[in-house]
Amino acid sequence: MGMAGTIAVNRRGACTLHTYLSPEDGEMVCTHIIETSKHLLLVDAQLLMPYAHEVRAYAEGLGKPVERVVVTHTHPDHWMGLEAFADLPLFALPETRAELAKIGEYLLDIKRKSHGDRTARRLVIPDRDLAEGDIVLDGVTVRFNRLVDAEAPLMALVELPEQRVLVAQDLVYNHVYLVVGEKNAAGEYLFDGWLRALRQAQRNGYDLLLSGHGEPASPVLLDELIGYVTFARQRFEAGVDEQTLGREISARYTGYRVPEMLDLMNLFLYHRTW
Repeated sequence: MGMAGTIAVNRRGACTLHTYLSPEDGEMVCTHIIETSKHLLLVDAQLLMPYAHEVRAYAEGLGKPVERVVVTHTHPDHWMGLEAFADLPLFALPETRAELAKIGEYLLDIKRKSHGDRTARRLVIPDRDLAEGDIVLDGVTVRFNRLVDAEAPLMALVELPEQRVLVAQDLVYNHVYLVVGEKNAAGEYLFDGWLRALRQAQRNGYDLLLSGHGEPASPVLLDELIGYVTFARQRFEAGVDEQTLGREISARYTGYRVPEMLDLMNLFLYHRTW
């Protein structure tokens, strides 16, 4: 029986990058595997358990131990599959770990209502703090950065500076509808921060972006994402209603996938009270 998700492989000098992309019912979320000469490092853990198990099986097929699994942020599509990796070293920023301890069960309950037994049976929270800065894994420098107030209030980015690769996760979506509308602790929408982070990524001159949703991308995509966030902000601030905003984005960005992301956008922009 074949794999439901797809794998893209990019070789960059001393490391190989494997991107598992879930089908559309799994929100086309990505788990990235950084393979060095002796180890694997995994970034994010899928939404649904069948796809998390596919990632685990694929990683085991590479025949190398997992040095760590990194969870980048608290959006459920990036950590709910952790049950498939519970025996491995699990890392997240301290604030991410604390937030998951507070809201993880609540989010699991919500997802069980829509996804049933394809959702994790139990909550698994990373038990190790992810520190900012560099580690060297078999001669490959892996840099962990903290990104505040972009697509999410807090996110970890994973950079391979020598390979000029950014594991951008939800800073970058590749032709999947963006979930705009998050707020920071001060109650401010994150449009400005997301745009700043995208422009900084342009200045950094990466050769390859590994996205949170969708296939690996060239940095040319950043211009399109800046335009998308800017357009969504302008129309929202102009006072259009949620149906109009969704229609206008769909008409402008034809060929984008996972329309359920537009429902999440509208939830955050027009209905979120927490």
